Amino acid sequence: MKTTFCFEKKLFEKCFKTGSRMIRFLSSFYDNYIKPYFFSRGEEADRSHKNKIYKPGRLIQNTQLPTAERADAARDIGILSYTGGYEHAAEAADENMASMVELLKTPYLKDQHVIRVLEGLSAICYLHVANQDKAQALGLPDTLLGFISPISKRSFTSQRWSCHLLIILCCHNIPIICHLKDSNTLQSSLEKLASLDWDG
Repeated sequence: MKTTFCFEKKLFEKCFKTGSRMIRFLSSFYDNYIKPYFFSRGEEADRSHKNKIYKPGRLIQNTQLPTAERADAARDIGILSYTGGYEHAAEAADENMASMVELLKTPYLKDQHVIRVLEGLSAICYLHVANQDKAQALGLPDTLLGFISPISKRSFTSQRWSCHLLIILCCHNIPIICHLKDSNTLQSSLEKLASLDWDG
């Protein structure tokens, strides 16, 4: 018994003396001996994907950062949401939708940034009715209608992405379809876009 305690005492003394090595040792010990008892591989992968969304989520919510950085974070959230699966990652990304829509509504937002945010929102809302409903509650369909209106100053690429996101929002979502049906400008906007070259 004495020998065991002596060994443990020496081990911990050695760890405390080395500082950063101790953190690596404890982290390795946790990963190899403790974590396998609490998480299956599938749960571990899922948690990892949620953690990946957490970093760009903090960036998009930080209004002090440059717009370009926040727009990139919005696109990253969308990609991680889309690749992470319906149930978990998309729900984690849902926490950042308000910040993404708010960024999209920023006056004088450059087209390249608008496109990145639209890409991210498209991925989050794809076949995810709960996120589509949240997008409607945040006023996203009306913002998109503004982007594709005949008097819009947005680039053709921004307008194409806006159309793409509108299609995604309408997928399996009757309330959004009814909302868009009541729009006075939707038909003229779509007619104008249909006359343009979509091959480019």
